[in-house]
Amino acid sequence: MTLIYSRVLILLLLSITVHCKTYFVHESCSAKDGWNKYMNEALSFAKKSAERLNSDSDTDFAAVYKRIFQAEKSSPNSKYIRETVGTIADLTPTTDLKASDIRFHCDNDERWQKKSRGWHDPVHDMILRASGGTPSCHGQAKGVTYGARAIAPTDASSPRAGQNPARVVISICDSAFKSEDGSPLYFSDDLKQQDLEDSPIDNLAVILSITIIHELAHAVTGLEIRDLPNQASAYTWDNVINKATDVASKNAENYAYLALWAGIADAGYTLPRVRNDLPDVVKKELENDCKEGYLRKYKDITKRWVSKIEMSFVA
Repeated sequence: MTLIYSRVLILLLLSITVHCKTYFVHESCSAKDGWNKYMNEALSFAKKSAERLNSDSDTDFAAVYKRIFQAEKSSPNSKYIRETVGTIADLTPTTDLKASDIRFHCDNDERWQKKSRGWHDPVHDMILRASGGTPSCHGQAKGVTYGARAIAPTDASSPRAGQNPARVVISICDSAFKSEDGSPLYFSDDLKQQDLEDSPIDNLAVILSITIIHELAHAVTGLEIRDLPNQASAYTWDNVINKATDVASKNAENYAYLALWAGIADAGYTLPRVRNDLPDVVKKELENDCKEGYLRKYKDITKRWVSKIEMSFVA
C-alpha cells in the first residue's frame, strides 16, 4: 500500500513538474500582418535565452546575465530567474481559449465594456474595478497584462463557465505594431543583415518580439513580475542594469533584455568583453561601452559551438 501510494505521489509530482503553460492567440492578433513572425521570434529568443543560461561555456552570455541581474548565474536568485525564462521558453500553443493559461488579444482593448463599478472583458471574463483604472491600450502603451478575473458563475451551463481560474490576458496594443522611423519590428530579417556594431541595444529593444517577452514575464508569473520600481524607471538599458538583484529579478524588462541579447548572439553580437589582462584605460572605456549597451561583434560569440564541433570529430 505504501509503495502504491509512493508511486502515485511520484507520478503526481512529475505531472506537476512537467506541466507547460499554454497560450491562446485571438484572431485579432493572428490577423495582424507579420504576427507569426513576431510571435515565433519572441519564443525563439526565449528558448535561446534558456539554452544560453544552461551553457557552462558561453562566457559572453554569462557576462550579459551578470550585467542585467547584478549576480552570477550560480547565485541563489538564479533559480527563480531560470524558472521564469524556462516557463516562457516552454509555452505551448492551444486553440482552446477557455482552457488556456495565457491569452493574446490585439484589439487595442476595444473588447472592454464600461460597467457601473469598472470594466468587464466579456471574451475572457476579466474585470477592472473603477479604482484600478481603465483599459490601458492608449497613448504610447505597447502592451498590458491583465490578471483580475471575474468571480466564476455557479451555474455550469452559463456561457461564462469553464474559464481557466488562473488565466491571464495580454493585450498587444496598436502602437506596438507601428515603427516610428520605418525600421523593422523584428530582428530576424532586415536588421540581421545590417552592421550593428557599436549600436546601442536600446535601438533593438523596440522590436515587437521584445514587447511580447516583456508581457510574458508578467503573465507566466501571475503578475508577480512587474514594472519596477515604477513605469518611468522600469525601461531602457540604463535602468535595467542599475537595479539591485532582488528588484531586477522581479522587473519584466530585465527578462526582455536578457532574451534580446540571447537572440542577437546568434548573429555574433554581445556586450564588449572587458578582460582583466587589458590596460586599465582600455578596460575603463569598454566598461563605459557596456553601460551604454553598445553591441560588439565577435567571431567566437559562444564557445559551446566549438565544443560541439570538437565532439563531432572525436565521435
